[in-house]
Amino acid sequence: MADEQQISGVHATVRSAYVVKWTDWIPLVLILGLVVPAVGFMAFWPIQPSGVEEPRPSEARAALGAMKDRARVVYQRTGKIPQTMAELDMPRGALAGSEFQPADYVVLGGRHNEWKAKCVGVYDSEPRDLIVTADLVGGSSTFNR
Repeated sequence: MADEQQISGVHATVRSAYVVKWTDWIPLVLILGLVVPAVGFMAFWPIQPSGVEEPRPSEARAALGAMKDRARVVYQRTGKIPQTMAELDMPRGALAGSEFQPADYVVLGGRHNEWKAKCVGVYDSEPRDLIVTADLVGGSSTFNR
């Protein structure tokens, strides 16, 4: 009988070791319910596109793209690479917008595979100017920012 009590006492001890109170689950619930989603949200925050670009860079990119297209047309028709705004011969009012005026755009010129134009004062931080570099033969272009 002493053996049975000792065995049943062991069972009782082992059984009570596996009893979990509801308060023991609070740290796990907090970690899974709050911390894990918050870390996941912060990890993917930088790659979510805003969908809206600032109006100044957007307008400058569009106008510089039009200048690049016009330079390409001039080069294909005449064989001359436009080195000035006069040689570029943009249509009147083509560069006038809500953020910039034609005086803000400058033709930097260059070679047929590296023609450049810029818009002055697009950004608040350096480099402040937006520059397009274009291949007048192939039509590809890149911006400095």
